[in-house]
Amino acid sequence: MPPRKLLSSEEIAHLNHAIDESAELKRHAFGRTDDQGRKSEICVWNHPGDDVLGTVSRTRKVALTAQQVLRGSHRAGRIVHTTVGEQAAADPARVRHLSRVCPRDLVQMRAGDALFFHCNLLHCSANNDSDRRRFALIAAFNQRANDPLWEHHHPRYTRLEMVPNDALLKCTRLNSSSDKWFVDPDADTSYANNETDSTAAADGAA
Repeated sequence: MPPRKLLSSEEIAHLNHAIDESAELKRHAFGRTDDQGRKSEICVWNHPGDDVLGTVSRTRKVALTAQQVLRGSHRAGRIVHTTVGEQAAADPARVRHLSRVCPRDLVQMRAGDALFFHCNLLHCSANNDSDRRRFALIAAFNQRANDPLWEHHHPRYTRLEMVPNDALLKCTRLNSSSDKWFVDPDADTSYANNETDSTAAADGAA
């Protein structure tokens, strides 16, 4: 069972307000389509910043810490990601094979719940065909020892300044006072790299 009410109703409302009112979020958001032409609006940044959306990832109950998961799929190791539509996704062929031996678990969650899992566990969420919007706020953390070996478009190790759990409701900044290093979709090398990795994987299998 996922942890229930990791975020309170008041904190959820606070986050929704920040999403609706943040000028930074609106300015840096862009669309990515999947293999069926459905578009998701996303906004990606590399540093948390000191606004509401950055503060939640730095609270002690979130940092160091859904949907559908393939139970046990993390034991297969990291799977190369390819470009599906305009989005990055685990190699569909590998996913199909693993889905035959790994049970699919449907994780029933409510607002404020959280799901903690191994970084290599295959996971996804179904399409939102309802008349209600759905937000996904994903905070990704990296160990200091896992610094890249070569220059990368993601930042090298940057110390995460932790904040107490009550900092989320105390934070009123809708836009960060520090540079969050927002991703520019026109200069996003991840998209190009995924296409290159996909081609290389296909050539290797031929």
